[in-house]
Amino acid sequence: MNEQRFCEWIDELKRKVPVFVNNMKNAEQPGRYRLSWSGDIVPAHIHWGLAQTTFATRVLLILDTLTNTARHDLTKYILSFSHRNGLIYDEYVQKVTRYQRWFNGIKQRKLDILLNKPNKLAETRQASAALINLGSKLNRTFHIIELEKTSIKKYINRLDWNNPWGAASHVNHLVFFIHFGSTISEGRKQEFFNYIEQCLKPFQRDDGGFYLKNSQTRTNQKIGSTMKILMGISLIGREYNWIQESHIDLALDSTHENNDACINFNTIYVLTKALEHTSYRQEEAINFLFRAISVWKKDYYWKKLGAFSFYKGRATSTYYGAQITRGLSEPDLHGTAMFCWGIYIIAKALKIHEECGLREPVL
Repeated sequence: MNEQRFCEWIDELKRKVPVFVNNMKNAEQPGRYRLSWSGDIVPAHIHWGLAQTTFATRVLLILDTLTNTARHDLTKYILSFSHRNGLIYDEYVQKVTRYQRWFNGIKQRKLDILLNKPNKLAETRQASAALINLGSKLNRTFHIIELEKTSIKKYINRLDWNNPWGAASHVNHLVFFIHFGSTISEGRKQEFFNYIEQCLKPFQRDDGGFYLKNSQTRTNQKIGSTMKILMGISLIGREYNWIQESHIDLALDSTHENNDACINFNTIYVLTKALEHTSYRQEEAINFLFRAISVWKKDYYWKKLGAFSFYKGRATSTYYGAQITRGLSEPDLHGTAMFCWGIYIIAKALKIHEECGLREPVL
């Protein structure tokens, strides 16, 4: 793959992917989409599908094909999952995972897991980003915790850093909701952001990842935690405080093969974000990006349908532990959203995103 062929492929994606997304629509419920091409197992009468509506939003925004009608339908359907406490989450997903969640919560003696608070927050954050991308303002003040320094420190330290990717995602949520969902003064926000960064310092290791010292942490977890922290900190323009040359090493030591869409995306995000601030191993990094594009096109792209699968050769089958498709050999909206996003950030790193007509989503 080279730059010219990459541009040609982007042109193809801009033609084909919106057609795929349109074909995934539910004709009777505007704003609702299937998750996989033909393998969904959730009955049509059940109100569910928040995730795939946010995925469709991201894809159409990146490819700059959002119509006013689509904006209206997507916004209305996302808001149909709103709850009185300000959270936005899919009740069906909560219901079908309740027994496993209760077991894990009791076993780990964690009330948050028992009540599924982590996943509810994650869905709320994803839905809120989609609403912002659709041009809506968050009309509710939303705080994950009481905004006091002692509460912030306790919150970050009590996260499960044995699962650093997951822990870092909740730091990401904390930054997001202070930035977008809080009515406190800008000065107070900056004060809290300063303190969040201070609380994170003990968790960053020499390789740039965020995880417990002396732990046996897998590369995917290191990269996942780094992506979540850098993405959150980038929202407030502070990633320069954290970028290290070792992030380049960390990404280049990974592989494109046999990983799911999220792992592929995480690696590319960390690499391209680091390239914004350093020229270290730049030529190797650019070659890595082109190899990634080649692998994605060969192993995850379904040319006939104009879409991507979450896994190599097959669709995703679960979402937050709930089985929702049969995982057939076909594309799905989750994979399509993640790979389109990855293609955008590679195009941005190559400085061709504007001429290719791609737009950046709110993260």
